[in-house]
Amino acid sequence: MRNKSILSSKISVLSRIFESFQYRNFRLYFTGQVLSQIGTWMQQIALSWLIYNITGSVVLLGTVMFLAQIPMMILTPFLSTLVDTFNKRTILLMEQSCAMCLAATLAILFFTHTIQIWHIMVLAMLGGCISAIDMPTRQAFYTALVPPEKLSNAIALNSAIINSARLLGPVIAGLLIPIITEGGCFALNALSYLCVLVALAKIRYVHKRKTEKKFSVFGDFKAGVSYISHSVPIRTLLLTVSIFSFCVFTFTTFIPAYVKDILGGDSRYLGLFMSCFGVGSFSAAMYLAARKSVLGLGKIVTFSILLSSLAVIPLFHIHIIWVALILAVLLGFGLICTAASCNTLIQTILTPSMRGRVMGYYSMGFVGSGALGSLFWGWVSKFTSLAIAMGISGSICIVLAFVFHRTLPSIRRHARPVYVSKGILEE
Repeated sequence: MRNKSILSSKISVLSRIFESFQYRNFRLYFTGQVLSQIGTWMQQIALSWLIYNITGSVVLLGTVMFLAQIPMMILTPFLSTLVDTFNKRTILLMEQSCAMCLAATLAILFFTHTIQIWHIMVLAMLGGCISAIDMPTRQAFYTALVPPEKLSNAIALNSAIINSARLLGPVIAGLLIPIITEGGCFALNALSYLCVLVALAKIRYVHKRKTEKKFSVFGDFKAGVSYISHSVPIRTLLLTVSIFSFCVFTFTTFIPAYVKDILGGDSRYLGLFMSCFGVGSFSAAMYLAARKSVLGLGKIVTFSILLSSLAVIPLFHIHIIWVALILAVLLGFGLICTAASCNTLIQTILTPSMRGRVMGYYSMGFVGSGALGSLFWGWVSKFTSLAIAMGISGSICIVLAFVFHRTLPSIRRHARPVYVSKGILEE
């Protein structure tokens, strides 16, 4: 009887993890995104390897990452106002088509032997402009894929999409770069966008405009800023994500330099390291998907920030590959637990009519702050060393973990009325 009870419990957990798959729209979206994200990670690994081989500069690695992500800081607050007004699927179809063209351009430049670092910088910035509308739109699009009560599960499974790609993409890229070169990875990424375009075209989606009020970019922008500034939980979570991304999440930018200069490895080492990072990330996504409720996520954010910080501080001092791979797993778990938990809490608390704008600021804090961090820590490493720069960034986030823990009672107090109204807590 006890064995049957244990088996039943395990089946229950598994069904809870994958409960969003019962909805056709989510299944289509999931399939398209998995294939497209694998292509994206292949390109990202190949591109970072190409940049470091061309220039041998950590600063230029950080600069290209900065150019790819800084549009999030500038454009997202304004572009995210479009998400709450216009057809989300149409926006996704248009920007994914543009992203496919950029990947194809990168491949053409490589195979015609005309690619230069300034080409990469321009294409990176254009890609960042696309991401500025892509991220808030995708975050807000979940409501078209699953019912509101399944939203937290869909968010966690979306993290699983990204992180399963982070697990597979780098390995595939590491193996293929010596065979088909970096340009081949760029071409495969361009083809992978077809998968998500087909999936989006097949999703049954009806655009519902929530208000007849005249659309105004600056008026809606101002309303979004006012809403966030008056919400203690959302304001605190956005600030936490921004600082965390600025300090710790930027470590991925410098991994090619670490692998080549400190570990003495090649592209296969880079793929192996990023795949271990993906193992930790995927584990975090599955753990969050298995949770029954958003209750307790605040404590998980504190623990995850602390775990990430304690893993990144020693990483760049390590010369032993298996120790580095263990730290990569821990980093992957901590980073995704932090980001996805904050995402889920924000999406649970916010007012639906503000979803696009709030998630625009989330994207800006998560990606845009990472862009600034890549540039900043790249320059710090030029005057000290990469190991010292990352040690300082990790130490800052240890302080952040304790400060966030002190704010949890205030976050719970302000979030409680929302939780009661949604049936998460009893009155």
